[in-house]
Amino acid sequence: MKALPFFLCILTSSFLLWGCSGDSEVDDYLDSYEEAVEEFESMSKKGKLSVSDIQEMNTKNADFAEKASKLQTGSDWSPSQFSRYQDLTNRFSEAISNMN
Repeated sequence: MKALPFFLCILTSSFLLWGCSGDSEVDDYLDSYEEAVEEFESMSKKGKLSVSDIQEMNTKNADFAEKASKLQTGSDWSPSQFSRYQDLTNRFSEAISNMN
């Protein structure tokens, strides 16, 4: 159940970014999002997570969702950037599901 807020936030972010087109600010966001996803994947391989691990992930996820929302209105996303974002979102969701 604790994974549900993460997943919903990611899905919401995906829909917000759907209509966007290419910007270096977007690339910077995607680079930092990818680092976080890799961290989440590593954490998920540990198995059971502590409450502080889950809180950290929740905080980071909320920050990324907020940044994505701001980028949606102020930046152009190329098709490849959006594809990369979707791939990262799928990886994040998979990491969350592996934690349960």
